[in-house]
Amino acid sequence: MEPESPVQPSLRRTASSLDLGLLTVAIVSVSFGAILARWSDAPALVLSFWRTMGGGLLLLPGTLRTAMAPPGVGPPGRGTENLPRDADRTRTLRWMAIGGIALAVHFWSWLASLERTSVAVSVTLVTTTPFFVAIAERLGGRRLTRRSQAALVIAFLGVTILSFSASDTGGATGSSTQVAGHISGVVLALIGAVAMAVYLVVGARLRSTMPATVSTAPVFLIAGSGLFVASRVVEVDVFDLTPKDWVLVAMMVLGPQLAGHAILNHLLGTIGAMTIAIALLAEPVVSTILAWLLLSERPADLAIVGAAVVLIGLALRLFDPQARISRAAANRS
Repeated sequence: MEPESPVQPSLRRTASSLDLGLLTVAIVSVSFGAILARWSDAPALVLSFWRTMGGGLLLLPGTLRTAMAPPGVGPPGRGTENLPRDADRTRTLRWMAIGGIALAVHFWSWLASLERTSVAVSVTLVTTTPFFVAIAERLGGRRLTRRSQAALVIAFLGVTILSFSASDTGGATGSSTQVAGHISGVVLALIGAVAMAVYLVVGARLRSTMPATVSTAPVFLIAGSGLFVASRVVEVDVFDLTPKDWVLVAMMVLGPQLAGHAILNHLLGTIGAMTIAIALLAEPVVSTILAWLLLSERPADLAIVGAAVVLIGLALRLFDPQARISRAAANRS
């Protein structure tokens, strides 16, 4: 048996640093989603459609190029040798459909919640995704390490603090109409969290059998197609946008969708669904800061404390060596 090459540890550290950098870019990018949605006057269904369909169409040429390339062509891990065999394609398409529908539900419900409650409350609740991912992984026979369990608890404590700090501006008091609107916003945000968990778990499954350059565009396009059908049912014209809204749609596609969710899809194959779900708990922190700077929604002092607690929990998970070992073993199995 040949001894392990002495350069391997440094290569692993480089890859980890790259993943961390990409994750940071993705989290900052998706955090702009709430701000751009607030600036837009378009309905949530329209924004959701263009965000997913636009992202899918822009990624489609790369997907077709990879899928049509001869075997062995392309960078390691991204060539056609990693595409599913004929026998697996039906199952793969089924998972893509589930992931696309979940993504469509996530965007619609979350953006609709932003119309009914504050940025802080909506984004905080929609990032309870790790709880539902943890349930899915437990049902799948995976156990979280003790450190990851502690990270999840600490991060949720921070999210809870953020939620309490946001309640003063979330519309929870006032007329019965305002209260009902706030409650519906809370419910929609939680639906978005469950849908995001399904999307991440399905995405991780797809990434275990194919490169992100192949799996991402079809899922985005399926989500966009579902949202287009929904827009026809409720008679919403997805093309009826003002020039300002077209600019905001383009920014949502290039930023939160491509620099955000497309990168997250790639990282599902390297750092796993649970790590990404916990990392997304930093989204309300970044979104709250952006809302303060760009929407004049100043965070309460308690929100600053909650943000710090979330980041502590996030750091615990990202630098958990046992979690990396578990992911490596899962990828080999």
